[in-house]
Amino acid sequence: MPDPLVCPLSGARFNAPMVAADGYTYDHAAIEAWLDKRGPVSPTTGEEMESSALIPNRVVGALINRRAARIQKKATKLTRSPECLANLLFFLAALVVLALGVAHIERTTRDEGHFASNSSLDGVVKHGVDGGFMYEGYDEHRRHDMEAAEAI
Repeated sequence: MPDPLVCPLSGARFNAPMVAADGYTYDHAAIEAWLDKRGPVSPTTGEEMESSALIPNRVVGALINRRAARIQKKATKLTRSPECLANLLFFLAALVVLALGVAHIERTTRDEGHFASNSSLDGVVKHGVDGGFMYEGYDEHRRHDMEAAEAI
């Protein structure tokens, strides 16, 4: 069964629900565009309508407003509920503990010299002057390569 708060022409929620002469409700902009293009022909039945007059459907409009208010109330209730706040605080506390743990591991590893002794790279990574990275001993390797190239 189609959603009664959705326009059968546009497939979107009603902004301004209007009843046409065929007895069906359409969004105002959608039915106006239909009538301008095709004349007084029912989009639902395909039959000619007696009139192209449109009447506001206040009942459907009230239902839309009521549904929107109910959704807004639920959203407000969820964000202000004690359970939601408790979960948020728990999550933030877990992030702090995780960050402290990572900082401790980095500090311990650095203090024990694991990066330099266990590295598979030729030396420790350092920041270069230009913001790039280079390795300890970079200059020596470069000089060696240049000398080898000159020897050829």
